[in-house]
Amino acid sequence: MSKDDFIKQYGPVADKIAAELNVPQTAVIAQLGLETGWGKSIIPGTNNLGNIKDFSGGGVKAVDNLTGSTDRYRQYATPDEFAGDFISLIKRRYPKAVGAKSAVEYATALRQGGYAEDTGYVGKVAMLAGEDYTPPSKTPIKDAYEARLNAAVKATIIKPKASTLVDAALQQADDEAAIRASVEPTMFESFAAAMTGNTDVRLIGGMVEHIWGPEFTPVEGYKPDMKDLPSNADDTLIEDYAGSKSPQEAEKHLRKFTEEQDRVRTVMAQGGGTGIALSIAAEGASVTNWAAPFAAARVLKMAGTGSLVAAQAGNRAGYVGGQVLESALSGTAVEAAAQVMEGRYNGTDLMVSLAADTLIGAASAGLGLHHVQQAERLLDTAVEAGAERSLALAARAEAQIGAHAATGDLRRVMDDLNKQDANEVISKSVGEVPVERQLIKETEQAQADMGAMRQPGDGVPADLDTIPMPTSRFATAEDLAQREVDGAAGGKFADEWELNTGGRIKSVNEFNALGKGVHVMNDVPREARAAVETLTKLAKNFLPEHTLTLQFDRIPMADGRFANGTVVQTGRTGAMIRIDPTLAPSQVIRSTAHELGHVIFNSNLSKAKIKDLRGVTSAWREFAAEAVGSAVDGNKDRGLRFSALNVDQWASKEFTPKLGSQYELDFDEYLAEQFVKYMERDLATANKFGLSRTVVDTIKDALARVLAFFKKFNRELPAVDARVSTFLDNILERVQESVGETPVASRAGAAAQASVPAQPAAVVQEVLTDPASAKFGLTIAPVGTAAERKQAQAMLALHKQAAEWEARNPMDEAWNKRVQNLADNNVFNVASTGLLMLKSPSPLVRMIASELLEDASGVAGKRQATAAISKYMTERFMLGNALNDVQNAYSFWKKGKPGGLRDDLVGGQNWAAFNKEIAAEIEARRLAKAPVSQDANVRAAVDSVEASYQRIANAQRRAGTLGADGLPETSQGYMPHRMSPKAVINMTNEQGRILHDALVDQFITIEGWDASFSDMLASKYMQRVRDRASGDYGSNIGGGNPSSASLVEEALRGMDLPEDTIKQHMDKFNKGGASFTKGRIELDLNKVYQTEAGDFKLLDIFETNQLELLRSQAGRASGEVALTKWGVRGKPGLKLLRDAMQYGEDGKRAGVKEKEAFDQMAAEFLNEPFGTQSGKFMERAMAANTLVRLGGIVFNQIAESLNGIVHVGVARTAASVAGIPRLSSEIRALARGEKVDNPFLTSIEHTGGAEFGTDAYKVVMPFDSPDHAYPTYGQDTLTLTDRLLRGGGHLQSKLSGWRLVHSAQQRGMAEQIVKKMARYVNEGKDDVALRDFGITPEVQAALKADLHNVTKFDAAGNPQGFDVTKITDPAIREQVIQAVWRGTSQIIQGTYIGERGKWAHDGWLKLMTQFRTFSITSMEKQWGRQRNNRGASAAFGLLIGSMSMAVPIYMARVYANSVGRPDQDAYIEERLQPQNLARATLNYVAMAGMAGDLIDLTSSVLPDELGVKPTGGRSGVESDFVGNYVLPASSLVNDIWKYAQSPLEVDDAAKIMPMSRLPYLVPLMNTAKD
Repeated sequence: MSKDDFIKQYGPVADKIAAELNVPQTAVIAQLGLETGWGKSIIPGTNNLGNIKDFSGGGVKAVDNLTGSTDRYRQYATPDEFAGDFISLIKRRYPKAVGAKSAVEYATALRQGGYAEDTGYVGKVAMLAGEDYTPPSKTPIKDAYEARLNAAVKATIIKPKASTLVDAALQQADDEAAIRASVEPTMFESFAAAMTGNTDVRLIGGMVEHIWGPEFTPVEGYKPDMKDLPSNADDTLIEDYAGSKSPQEAEKHLRKFTEEQDRVRTVMAQGGGTGIALSIAAEGASVTNWAAPFAAARVLKMAGTGSLVAAQAGNRAGYVGGQVLESALSGTAVEAAAQVMEGRYNGTDLMVSLAADTLIGAASAGLGLHHVQQAERLLDTAVEAGAERSLALAARAEAQIGAHAATGDLRRVMDDLNKQDANEVISKSVGEVPVERQLIKETEQAQADMGAMRQPGDGVPADLDTIPMPTSRFATAEDLAQREVDGAAGGKFADEWELNTGGRIKSVNEFNALGKGVHVMNDVPREARAAVETLTKLAKNFLPEHTLTLQFDRIPMADGRFANGTVVQTGRTGAMIRIDPTLAPSQVIRSTAHELGHVIFNSNLSKAKIKDLRGVTSAWREFAAEAVGSAVDGNKDRGLRFSALNVDQWASKEFTPKLGSQYELDFDEYLAEQFVKYMERDLATANKFGLSRTVVDTIKDALARVLAFFKKFNRELPAVDARVSTFLDNILERVQESVGETPVASRAGAAAQASVPAQPAAVVQEVLTDPASAKFGLTIAPVGTAAERKQAQAMLALHKQAAEWEARNPMDEAWNKRVQNLADNNVFNVASTGLLMLKSPSPLVRMIASELLEDASGVAGKRQATAAISKYMTERFMLGNALNDVQNAYSFWKKGKPGGLRDDLVGGQNWAAFNKEIAAEIEARRLAKAPVSQDANVRAAVDSVEASYQRIANAQRRAGTLGADGLPETSQGYMPHRMSPKAVINMTNEQGRILHDALVDQFITIEGWDASFSDMLASKYMQRVRDRASGDYGSNIGGGNPSSASLVEEALRGMDLPEDTIKQHMDKFNKGGASFTKGRIELDLNKVYQTEAGDFKLLDIFETNQLELLRSQAGRASGEVALTKWGVRGKPGLKLLRDAMQYGEDGKRAGVKEKEAFDQMAAEFLNEPFGTQSGKFMERAMAANTLVRLGGIVFNQIAESLNGIVHVGVARTAASVAGIPRLSSEIRALARGEKVDNPFLTSIEHTGGAEFGTDAYKVVMPFDSPDHAYPTYGQDTLTLTDRLLRGGGHLQSKLSGWRLVHSAQQRGMAEQIVKKMARYVNEGKDDVALRDFGITPEVQAALKADLHNVTKFDAAGNPQGFDVTKITDPAIREQVIQAVWRGTSQIIQGTYIGERGKWAHDGWLKLMTQFRTFSITSMEKQWGRQRNNRGASAAFGLLIGSMSMAVPIYMARVYANSVGRPDQDAYIEERLQPQNLARATLNYVAMAGMAGDLIDLTSSVLPDELGVKPTGGRSGVESDFVGNYVLPASSLVNDIWKYAQSPLEVDDAAKIMPMSRLPYLVPLMNTAKD
C-alpha cells in the first residue's frame, strides 16, 4: 500500500482521532503511517493501525520490529472501533498529548509518557508530518570544566552496588468495596468467607479444637445411617461420617461439612474466577504464609543456602527462585499441618495454598527487587538532576562572564546564581505581612514623616491597592552579572567605554584591572573638585569593593538638552559615572551623589532582607499614590520625589505642576534621589562621612537659599523617607563591620551631637506628658535606663495601636456571644490558648491573639493570615525531605553491620554510630570547607542536612530575625552545638577544664571580651550547663545560636552585672563581633585531647542525633521567622508584648489565664518546653494503650470525610474519596523527594513551602515520642520497651490504613478547596465556608482581578488548574495560601498554635485526655465554629445529618468485627440497638465534640429505674469507671490484671494483644475466642 493509498483509506479515521484529541490531522496521519509503515505492517485481520499491544493474554501474536520481541496485539472489527479505543487510550494514559498544537508537541508528549520506545520517535513523526524538528542538546561548555563537574557530582551521590537488596515492605491495601444491601453475598462477605477459610484461621481453629474441643462418649453398637449424607458429600465426609462413634460426633461432621459448603458458596458467589482470586488473596493476608517463608529463609541462611545467601552474592535469579521455592514449600507444609490438625485431607485446598504461596514468594521477591531498582532509579535520577542543575548553572554563568573565563571565576558566579535562586524561593515561602498589621512597628517615624508632608484639604492620595509593586532594572545579581558579559571587548557596550572613559578603557577586564576605588578619567575642573572628594568618601563608606570611574564632560540628549549626569553599571562591582562640569558647584555635588545612589541601590536591592525591601517599596508606592492622587498641584509629590537642591523641585514656585512622566515616577530614579536627601541631611547635621568644610559649606549655603523659598511659600522641606534611611543605614553598618571598623553612625563629632536633643529627656517627656500614658497606666513604668525608656516608648505605641484595633473590632454583644464555649468552664477547663486570649478584657491581648494565633471557634469574626500557619509552613519548608534522606542513607549504611533490625529495636547502637559519623563529617567540613568522609551514605546525609540548615539560615536572614546578621554565609560545617546532659554530668574534672578553656577562647576571639571577663563568664556558663543537665532540655553553645544566647544571658545575670551592661554584651553576642566574618574560632569538636581517662573529644559530650537537632532548630527558627514577619523579633519582642500586657486601662488589663496562655503560645512558637512532663511510665502506658486499642481507627478516619460535605459539598467530597489512590501516589512520591505536578496544589506548595498530606510520611519518624513537640534530652533515652511501643505504634498507623487514608484525605480536601474557591470567585458567589477559611470579600475581589492569570476554566466552568504565583499582591497571595491550609485542617481536623489548650503540655492532663484530644479540639473547631458561622439551630442540624451519614460506616465496622464470632447475629443486633447506634455514631462525627463522653458519664450514674443502660464508653463495652471516664490507659492495666488471673482465657488475651483490632485480624481473633 502506498502512502497516498493509506491516507485515502484511513484519512477519515485520522480525522476522527484528530478532532477528538484536538491535535493536527497531519500529526495523527504521520503517527499511524509510522506505526504501520504506511499500512505495510498492519497485522492482518486486526485493523490495529496503532499496533497497540494486548496485555490481557488475548489478541494476535506478532513480532515487534524494533525490539524483536513476540507480543500480542489488539484485534478490532473495524477501523472505527480501533479509533474509539485509540482515542480512549491517549486521553487516559497520555493526557499531555491532548490539545497539542503541532506534531512535534504531540509526539514529544507521547514519547515522554512512555508510548513509544524508539528514541528517534519524535523526529520521525515530525518528518512525516512535514514539520521541522531540532533534537534538544546540552549547552556547550568547556570540556575540561564539564569533566571536573561531572566527577564532582558523581562523587557525592549514593550509588549502591548492584548486589544490594532492600527488604521488601509489606503494603496493606485498603478494602474499598462498598457494602450493598442484597440477598446475595456481597463482595465484602465473600472475602470475609475466604478469610475464615485461610490457613491462620484453620490452623488456630484446629489447635483450639485439639486442646479445648468437646469429647464425644462412644455409643456402643452405633452405626450412622449413610442415607443421611447429602448428595454432594465428598470422600472426607463419607470417611469421617462412617467412622463416627456417636450421634453427636456424626452431627459435628455433617455441620462442619455444611458450614464449609456454605463458606465456599459465599466465596464463589461473585464468580468462579473471582472466588479463586479471593481465596488466594485470603491466603496472602495470612500471617503464617508470610512468617513461614521468612523463618525458612533465615534457617536456610544459617545453613549457608537459600534466597538471602543468593541476594548477598548478587545473584538476583537465585534470590527470586529461592523466595518462590521457600514460600511455596513452607506455606504448603503449613497447610498440610492445618489439615492434619483438622483430621482431613483436601487436595484443592493444598493447590490453592501452593498457588497463593508461590504468588507470595514471587511478590516478596518482586517487591525486594523493585525496591532496589527503584532506589537505583532514584539515585540515577538524582545524579542526572544534579548534573543538569550544575550544567544549567554553568551555562548561565558562562553567558555572563564569557566562555574563556577561569574555572574559579565560573564557580564563583555559579555559586552566586545558586544563592540567588535559593533566595527567590525563600522570598516566596517567607511571604509578606502588611506593615499596618505588624505588632511592633519599626516604621512608625516614617509614617509620621509622611503624614507631616500632607496638609488637610490638599487632595487625597490614590488608593495604595491601585499602585503596582515597583520593579528595578537590577532586581537580581544576575542582572548585574549580565553587564559583565555585555562589557566584553567588542561587546554591546563598546560605545559606552568610549563615552565614559574617553577611550582609555576598552573592556570590562581592563576596567577591573584599575582596582578598587575612584578613578578620574580626565582633567578635573576646579569647580568640580568637591565632587571628586564627595564621591571618594561616600564610595569608601558604601561601596568599598567597587571600582568607579568619573568623567567630566557635557552629556547631550536626543531632545537637544544636556543631562546633569549619567551612570553605566559595568557589573556587580563596577560603574562609570559622567558629570556635567558646567553646573553650579552644589549641583555638581548633588548630581554626583545622585549617580552614586543608583550604584548603591543597584548593588544592594538583590541582597536586601524582606523587611528592608518592603520598606523602600512601600515608600515609593506612597509617593506614587500621592503623585497620581487628586491634589491640584505637585508640591507634595515633588517634595517626596526630589531632593531639596534638585532643580525639578521648583523651589521658587508657590504652585508646581503634577508629576506624571515615566522618568518622574521611575522607582530607580526615586531611590537615587532619596540617597541625595540622605546626604543633604547628613551634611546639614552630623557630617558623619567627614567631608571637607568646602563641601559642607557649599551644600549648606544652597540649602539656605532653598529654605527661604520654601518658607516664603509655606512649603514643606522634603526629608529622606525613614524607611529608605534605615535601608541605607543597614548597608553602612554591614560594610563597616565587614572591614572591622566602628560604624560611622557612632563617630559623629561633638558639635553634631550637641545639635541634636538628648534622646532620654525626649523619650521621658513623651511618655510622661502623652495623655494616653496616664490612660494606660504607663506613667509609672520604669524609665531609669536607656533600655527601660525604649521599652516604655514601645509599650505606649502598642497600647495606642491596640486601641485603634479595638475600635475596628469591638468586644460587643456579638463578640461575647461567639466567645462562649463549653471548653472554657470552671470544672475541667480545656479551652485553647486562642479562646482564652480572645476572651480577655485587654484589647492588646485580643489584638495579639487575632494576629498571631489561629482562632479555633471563629471568635474574631474575620479570618486573616496568622503567624501560626506561617510557622507551620515555614518549618516544613526548612526541613524539606532531610529527615527521610537521613533515614534512607542510614538504611544503606547499616547493610552488613551487625545487629540489623534487632539492633534498631533493642539498642540503637548502629543509629547512634551513624549519627556520630555525620557529626564528625560536619565538623570536618567546617575546617576543610569540603566533603571529607569516604562513605557515600554519610556524605549524602550530611549534604541533605546542610541544605536544610542553609534554608533555615536563608529564611532567617531574609526575614531579618534577631541575630540573623551574625549568621555565616554558608551552612557548610554547621551543626547546633547542644551538649548532652548525661555526658556533662559524667565528665571528669580534666574534661571539664578542657571545655572551660575552649569556652574562654571562644568568648575572647569571637565576642572580643577580655580574658578575665571571659574566664568568669565561662565558669558561670559551665555552672548553668550543669544545672540544666540535671533535668532540663539540652544546653546549646556557639555564637549566634539562640539557645546558647539564653545560657550566656543567664551566666551574665549570675555575675550581678547592671541591666544595661548585660544588654550591651547580649547585643554584641547576638550580632557577632566586628571581626565575626574574619577571625571567628569555632570549637573543634573533632580535636583529640589526651587525658588520664583516655582520648577525649569535645564531640563526645555533644548531642549528635541529627533528626532531633534539625527538628529542634527548624522548630525554633520557623517560629522566629513567623513572628518577625509580624514585627515581633524573637524573645525580646515577646517579652515586650508580655510586659505591655501588664498595663492598660482600668478593667482592661490581662489576667492570670491570659498570661499563662501567652506563655504557652510563646513556647510553642519558639519550640521550647512548657508545662509538666508525664514521665516514662505514663508515656509508656499511653503508648501501649494506643497500640492495643486503636487498630480500627481507620473507620473513624474514613468518617471524617463526611466533614467535607458541609464545607465543599457532596460531589467534591466524593471526588476527594475517589481520588485517594492518585493522591496517595502523589504523597509517596513527595516523600521520596520527587517532584509532583498537581495543577491545583503544586504552586501553593512551592510558594508556601509545605506539602499537603505529607506530615505522616516526612515529619513523623518510626521511634518518635507521641509528643515530640521538643526534645527531652536526658529524659528521652530510648530503651527496648520504648522502641517496641513507639515502633509498634508507627507500624500500626500504616497497617491499619490510617496513615494512607488520613494523608490522602488532607491532600484531597486541599485540592477540592482550591477548586471550589476558583469557581466561586469566578462566578461571584458568596460562601460561608470559604469566608471562614479566609477568602473574605476583600480577598475574593483581589483574587477576581487576577483570576484570568491564576486559572483557566472549561466550558462547564470548572477550573483546570491554579497558579498562586500569578496573584500580584503578596499579602493576598499569603492569605489565599493560608486559607487553603486553614480549610484543610478544618475539614480533616488538625491544629495550629492557638488551637490547643494547656492539656497539650501537662503530663496528667495528657493522661486524662488520651483518645479525647480530637473531641476537645472539635468542641471549639467544629461545633463552636459552625455555631458562630451558621447559628446554633443550623449547627445542630448539621450534627444530626452527619450522624445519619455515619451510620453505614459504623454498620460496616460492626459487621467486620462480627466475622468469625459464634454469636454473630446477637452481636450485630446488640450493637445496632438505637441507643448504641446513636452513641456510637457520635464517635464518627467531629462536630459532636465531647458530647459522647458526657452521655457515657451520665448513663453510668443514672439509676436503673430510669431504663437507661450504661453505654460502656467509647468502645461500647462495659468497663471500669476509671478506665472509661478518668484515665483511659488504666483500662489496659486492668485488662492485663484480668488476663494474669486467667491466662487460658483467649478473650482476655485478645484484649491486651497489640494490633489485635486491625480490621483484617479481628476475624482471626474472633475465631480464636470461639
